Amino acid sequence: MRLFVNMLLFLAVCLLPLAVATSCEREDDVDAIFDGGTWKVTGVTVGGKALNGEDLKELYLTEGTYVVRFVAGAFSGTLGAGSSMDGTWWANGRNGGFGMVVEHATGVDVNKVSASVFGILEGATRYDGDMNVLRIKKDERNYVQLTKMNAGS
Repeated sequence: MRLFVNMLLFLAVCLLPLAVATSCEREDDVDAIFDGGTWKVTGVTVGGKALNGEDLKELYLTEGTYVVRFVAGAFSGTLGAGSSMDGTWWANGRNGGFGMVVEHATGVDVNKVSASVFGILEGATRYDGDMNVLRIKKDERNYVQLTKMNAGS
């Protein structure tokens, strides 16, 4: 019995570095997360404070606003009513690095919420999340939370 316990302990010690090494090597499937989906802005945090009340209502006032679409390295989006933006994006599935290059933007400062979302997306440096809920971060105190609406829209 003691020999069996010692063998199990030895095996556990030998396999522990392998388990740690493989867990550190996980990489997000960036294409599966971003590509081909329509994302709705469902939360905005500025300076560590989440928008709430009247500001948060702005996200839901008009159908088709506060959405971002990612397709094959390009994005397009609508913030407040009458606004639009598009450009390119990149993401690193290994370390969560993320960036957006805005090539065209119109009316993105129509209100406080729109301007905040645009500022965060334009200055984004990181992302975290999965195929359903995503945070695009300028830094730890400024980020936009998005929820996937549906694939391919």
